[in-house]
Amino acid sequence: LLAGDGTFTLMRFTEDQGLGLLVGFRRVVESFLSVLDANRADGGDLDLHRRHQLQVIDPLRVRQHFLDKRHKGLGPLTVKELYCYLNPAFPSAFPTHLTTWGPGALRGAALVLGKECSEKDVGQHVRNYVDSMPGSIQRDISTSLSLLPAQVRKLPGIDAQLQKPVATVLDFEICSCWFQSYLR
Repeated sequence: LLAGDGTFTLMRFTEDQGLGLLVGFRRVVESFLSVLDANRADGGDLDLHRRHQLQVIDPLRVRQHFLDKRHKGLGPLTVKELYCYLNPAFPSAFPTHLTTWGPGALRGAALVLGKECSEKDVGQHVRNYVDSMPGSIQRDISTSLSLLPAQVRKLPGIDAQLQKPVATVLDFEICSCWFQSYLR
């Protein structure tokens, strides 16, 4: 919220967003927790239950929940930020290939890939591109990941990327957005 794209929107504290938007974000998270808690038996450890649910929930259901138009202020950029923050800890619920793309990132991807991209096909175009990347880039990714603190490297999403050090669709989305912005 207070980093990344949040800096572009003045930390969400402008008159047209402000407290109302932050309260709305809280409601979205509360409604997501109610999805996780829907089949919880009384008693038992709530945190353990939610962690388990985040491992088994359908990731498309998660994505759709946060993109639901009833949630004011949660567009593709905000949902992408959720994936940035939550994929390292919960990669099965927030897989990088299901990240959302804003218009800027789609423009950047089109520039890099040399073809128009839509939200529907950009992920496949990026996966094809990543598969053709030189091994030196993959080694650089591996080196960068290995420099992270040990506790961070143990997070399931980071550990998975260490096992197969390739650029992810989410990595590409972030770079595409910055790239097109730089060219402006």
